[in-house]
Amino acid sequence: MRELVTAYAFQARLALLQDEVEEASQWLEMAGEQEVQGPMMFLEDPPITTAWMLLAQGDAPSVARGQALLTHLLQHVEAIHSTRKTINVLALQAWAYHLQGRMPEALAVLERALALARPGGFLRTFADLPPLVKVLQELRKRRKTHLTVDKKLDTYLQLILVAMSPPASQAVSKEKLLQQEGIEPLTERELHILRLLDKDLTNKEIARELVVTPGTVKVHTTNVYRKLSVNNRRAAVTLAKALGLLAAS
Repeated sequence: MRELVTAYAFQARLALLQDEVEEASQWLEMAGEQEVQGPMMFLEDPPITTAWMLLAQGDAPSVARGQALLTHLLQHVEAIHSTRKTINVLALQAWAYHLQGRMPEALAVLERALALARPGGFLRTFADLPPLVKVLQELRKRRKTHLTVDKKLDTYLQLILVAMSPPASQAVSKEKLLQQEGIEPLTERELHILRLLDKDLTNKEIARELVVTPGTVKVHTTNVYRKLSVNNRRAAVTLAKALGLLAAS
């Protein structure tokens, strides 16, 4: 039964991604009202999708209901130490505050979400919420105005904006981003290793492929992480794809 409810919630998510709010509402009605409880280990959790749907409806009562649900959800996901769900809920909260005309709260919540998300290189969580663009842009502008120094967070914020840009303008945006943020170019060997990381090869397998030692591979991967301001291979691959350094799969 739980799997079926999750499937309905996933269908609702797909509908929301296509701005089909009424269809999403119908899927969630089929799922039924779900309590905020348990480990929330499924890919799509109905309460979070319900909050998204309420915000997408846009009217004041729905947004208020969505915000109340998100407040409850945030307490729960923090209690179960789910970083991914916490990021998701915070991103939705930022949108809710923006809809309510409460930009300071929206910026504070969004900045917290970005700080949690940056080490893992999460992009889709934010890119799937186009209404967040204005909040992201405002945060970027204010950080520059106030001379806030956190190069890694600023680079990550800009990467998300690039990922949310129309495809036709992404190539120029990425090139400009590399120049503005001073991202050091990757060597051909580092790019080769990135492509192998994208294939989920271990360091030993990469070493055999390149006929080098695992220690040499580790040095190259460390350099890749440093240049992209990440700390693991999944984040490196995700950001490399956003920058156009790797082909999107």
